[in-house]
Amino acid sequence: MALQKTPLLEGEPRSGVEIVCIIFNVFLGGVFIHPDLDFIMSEMKNFQKPWFISGGWVIDIALGKVTREHDDLDICIYREDANEALRYFDDWEIKVAVR
Repeated sequence: MALQKTPLLEGEPRSGVEIVCIIFNVFLGGVFIHPDLDFIMSEMKNFQKPWFISGGWVIDIALGKVTREHDDLDICIYREDANEALRYFDDWEIKVAVR
């Protein structure tokens, strides 16, 4: 089966907000909305570097439903963008996982 052309596969790399919106609308038919995801998408809309949702929420997004209660929402950024992220979130509690 050939891969269908979708907005996710076209053009320049996209922000985390755009990717999540595309997943909701193209792959899930726009039916999976959750306040935690709305919140992080709103908070990240002015962050001008690539970012990605990670952790347990990725599974729920892929399934299109909440499978369990989430105590947090993990996002990833590129290491070279760490200083900008720390400035952007200067009033947040930041926990860093480096691999």
